Amino acid sequence: MLKLVHRSRGVRIAASLVGLALALAACSAADNGSGGGAAAAENVPDVGKLNTYTLPDVPDTGKTFKAAAFVAQQQQGDAISYTQALKEYGAKHGLDVDIYDAGGYANIDKQINQIRTALTTHPDVMLVWATDPNAVVPALTEAAAQGVKIINWIVPSAYGGAVSSIHTDFVQDSYNLTKAIGETFGGEGKIVTAFGGCGGSYQRDLQAGADKAAADNPGLSIAVKECPSDFDPSKVQETVANALVSQPDVKAVLTSVVSQAVGAVNAIQASHAEGHVTVGSGILTSCDDVKLVKNGRVSVVSGIPSAYMGRLGAVVAIRALAGEPVDPTYVVPGNVYTAKNIDDADLTNDLTAQFLKGC
Repeated sequence: MLKLVHRSRGVRIAASLVGLALALAACSAADNGSGGGAAAAENVPDVGKLNTYTLPDVPDTGKTFKAAAFVAQQQQGDAISYTQALKEYGAKHGLDVDIYDAGGYANIDKQINQIRTALTTHPDVMLVWATDPNAVVPALTEAAAQGVKIINWIVPSAYGGAVSSIHTDFVQDSYNLTKAIGETFGGEGKIVTAFGGCGGSYQRDLQAGADKAAADNPGLSIAVKECPSDFDPSKVQETVANALVSQPDVKAVLTSVVSQAVGAVNAIQASHAEGHVTVGSGILTSCDDVKLVKNGRVSVVSGIPSAYMGRLGAVVAIRALAGEPVDPTYVVPGNVYTAKNIDDADLTNDLTAQFLKGC
C-alpha cells in the first residue's frame, strides 16, 4: 500500500528572471552564498507541498522474471529516471528489464511494433507508458492472450485487463501548479501555457488541469495556449516573447518541464519583464533545474517522483508475477516545490543519481 505524508512550506517569488547563461551563472553564485537575486517573501502565500513515499514489500522468489518496458519518450532526465530506476531496482530483486523507447508521443505505430517485437522475446510482464492510450490496446490484447501480464505505467493505456496501473494524476498536478502560481501573484492575472508534446495525452492533461484551475479561480485566466511539438526551450522562448507583446499584462508562464522553462526565462529577460512575470513548471529534469528553483527564477514546480515510480513499477511487477496481491491502481501524487521547501525534499524520488550531480 502506498503511504503518503503531507508537509507544507512557503514560497519565494523571483524578483529577477534571467536568460539561460545568466541563470546558470547565478546558480553558481547561489552556491557561494550570494542568493542569486531571489527576493525574500515573508508575505507570500504558503504554496509548497511535499510528500514522502514508501514501497510495498518485495517478495523473495528466488527466480528471475523477464520484463519489457515501453516508454513514449526518453528526452529528459525525468523520463530516463523512470526507466533507469526500474532497471536498477528490478535487477536487485530478480526482474530483468528490456526498455523500448518510442522516441516521442507522435510515434504511435513505432510503439505498437515494439510491443509486437517484444512478444517474440517471451516476457513475463509488460509495463506500458503509452504513446496513445487507445491505439496500443490491440497489441496489448495480443500479448495478454499469450499469457503476458500487463501493467499500465506513467501514462496508462486504455487496456482493461491490466493487473495494475501506476501513474500520477497529471490533470490534478497541473491544477495544483496553476493554482499555486496564481496565489504567488495575488490570485488575479493572465497566464500563458506552453505545454510540450503537443497532441499527446500528457500535454492534453496538463492543459485540462490549467483550464480547470482557471475556471475554479475566477481571477485567473489562460490568455495564450500554445503546445510545442517537443520540449525544446527555444520554442517556448518564441511563444512567450510573442505573448508578452500581445498580452503585456501577463503575470505568469507555465511549461511542462523545467528545462523548457528556461526559454520562458530568456523571453522575460529580453522583454524587460523581470519582477512582473513569474515562471512555473512541471517536473525537474536535472540539477540545473533544481538550482533554478532554489534561486527563485522558476518560482513553482509541480515535481513528479519519477525515480520512485520506476522502483514502484519493478515492485508491482514482481509481486504480480509471484502471485502476491497488488492494488489495481497506484496514483502517485506530485510535490509542489518552491525556493523555500526544495532543500527539505528528497529529490532521489524525482531523479536518479546521475541527474542530481552537483546538488
